[in-house]
Amino acid sequence: MLSAKNKKLQPKARIKQGAAKSLDAEARGRTVSLQWVACLLLLLGGIFYSGLQLVQSADEMRFLYRSMDELQSNQVVLLANYSRLLLERSTLASMQTVEAVATTELQMFFPETIVQVSN
Repeated sequence: MLSAKNKKLQPKARIKQGAAKSLDAEARGRTVSLQWVACLLLLLGGIFYSGLQLVQSADEMRFLYRSMDELQSNQVVLLANYSRLLLERSTLASMQTVEAVATTELQMFFPETIVQVSN
C-alpha cells in the first residue's frame, strides 16, 4: 500500500516541481520586467531633470540679455554726455573765453608795455 501511495504522490510532486520551475521562469521574467521599469523610470527622471535645467538656463539667458540691453542703453547715454562735456571743455578753453574770464573775474589785464628782464 505504501508503494501505491508513493506512486500516487510522485506525479503530484512532479507537477509541483514543474510548477516551481515555471514560477522561477515567471519570476525571472518579472525581474527582467522590473529592471526595464526601473531603467524606464530612471530615463524619464533624467529627461525631466534635463528639461528643468533647460528651462532654468533659458531664464538665466533672458535675464542676462535684459541686463546687457540696459547696460548698453546706459553706455549710449554716458557717451552722449561725454561728447557734450568734451565740446564744453573745448569751448571754455578757447582764447576768447579765457581772456573774458581773466578780465572779468580775476581782474587781470594785458600789460601795455612789455619789459624784458635779463640776467
